[in-house]
Amino acid sequence: RDASQRSGPGAPGGGEMRSNPNPNPQNSEMRSSGPARAQAGLSVNDFISKTKSQQRQGVKPSGPELIAYARYLGIDPVADHDLLWIAVEALEAPLPSDWTEHFDSNDRVFYYNASTRVSSWTHPLEIVYRDTYKVIVAFRNSNMPPAERHEKLSELQHEVTQMEKDVHKEISQWSEHSDEQGNRF
Repeated sequence: RDASQRSGPGAPGGGEMRSNPNPNPQNSEMRSSGPARAQAGLSVNDFISKTKSQQRQGVKPSGPELIAYARYLGIDPVADHDLLWIAVEALEAPLPSDWTEHFDSNDRVFYYNASTRVSSWTHPLEIVYRDTYKVIVAFRNSNMPPAERHEKLSELQHEVTQMEKDVHKEISQWSEHSDEQGNRF
């Protein structure tokens, strides 16, 4: 990473004024009761930073740390093992167009929104993945009559279709550029 990515605008502890100058690090830690702390004692931020590095090398997130991250998101990895894909998707999620990813001097990942001048320790779409899990589990565990269940499923499918359109609109705002050395960004 170059120096601008390492300290970036809005880096926690940096000199620039922001609406959220000090994202709450407690929100980015896994605790042993509920959102458990990873076995190696990693915070969520440490895990995400490590995962980002591994992803650049083509390694997918897995193992006990992925389970701990899933718990951090509110996913029950035992009862809902088939929904661990949500945690993987959350780790691989691209950023909305106004957000950029940076690393502080301790190599912790944080996110910065240039439009609002807000920085955050958590990915701006994290809530989407938390909500996705909640909606799937609520639907799956509901005792609705078949007709009501079918109607609810149709509503959910309509919402997904609309979200997909919104995502394509967001993606269309992105473009790829190259610097003088041919590095693409």
